[in-house]
Amino acid sequence: MKISESRVVRAPWGAEAVRSLSAFQESEYVHPYTCRSPDCPAASWADEDGWLPMAADADGLHCIDGCRRVQTWAHAWTADWSWQCREGRERRRQERAGRKASRRIRRDMRLLGGK
Repeated sequence: MKISESRVVRAPWGAEAVRSLSAFQESEYVHPYTCRSPDCPAASWADEDGWLPMAADADGLHCIDGCRRVQTWAHAWTADWSWQCREGRERRRQERAGRKASRRIRRDMRLLGGK
């Protein structure tokens, strides 16, 4: 799939874009930009899906293990704090799913004779 140029920003990035990208990379509710290079020495300690988050600076997104992979583009909404709207929606969705699961567990326990 080709990424529309109007929806991406290319490095070098300004200080505010780097702050937004760095915060995006740390969010629990959105998927970060990641290194999936087969040559990356950090593949052994990447998370269970093989994702290794990258670090943002003015020159691009860099592999945190130093495999020298640099991504010089990012979706525009990740560099201008727009991603926080998505983060809020995802957080609320996860909270609703948690409440729904709790209700199901309580209901099932009642059905099984628990309290």
